[in-house]
Amino acid sequence: MMKRLVPELENNQYRACVIAALRRVILEDNVTLGIVPPQPLRDSVGVYDLQAVEDFITKTWEKLGEAAWSLHKAHYHEHMRLKHGEEAERA
Repeated sequence: MMKRLVPELENNQYRACVIAALRRVILEDNVTLGIVPPQPLRDSVGVYDLQAVEDFITKTWEKLGEAAWSLHKAHYHEHMRLKHGEEAERA
């Protein structure tokens, strides 16, 4: 469902990042990006309300994508900084 609801984008990495973030929020109840569904996506026994999930995805994938992409870039830049710092120390 997530892949179907997130449109094809020019940047495939960005789209993959959006879908991964949606999975974390919807399936793992992860709120580290600061985006929480406005209503529960599961009932009391844990069954997903597919309409609520679809509504959440269509309304928030862009905002969630921006937050996830920013975090992804920050992690990447930190990784590169550490990598280049280690290489500089070896030289």
